[in-house]
Amino acid sequence: SGFGAAEDVWPYLSGEWSVQHEMQPMPFDGFLFASRVMVAKEAHTSSSVKDLIVAAAGVEDGEWE
Repeated sequence: SGFGAAEDVWPYLSGEWSVQHEMQPMPFDGFLFASRVMVAKEAHTSSSVKDLIVAAAGVEDGEWE
């Protein structure tokens, strides 16, 4: 997801992200945390798939499209 901690989500939840671009605050309505939920202990995802998700390489912030 690219969000590692609450501090990473806050600018989008509060709308601060758009203020930095000289626009009015535009908070996000929701967030998707698919990979984080899929690797949770309670998820029914198979262990081998959980291992693959955890081992997958991420991208740097500047590489997001």
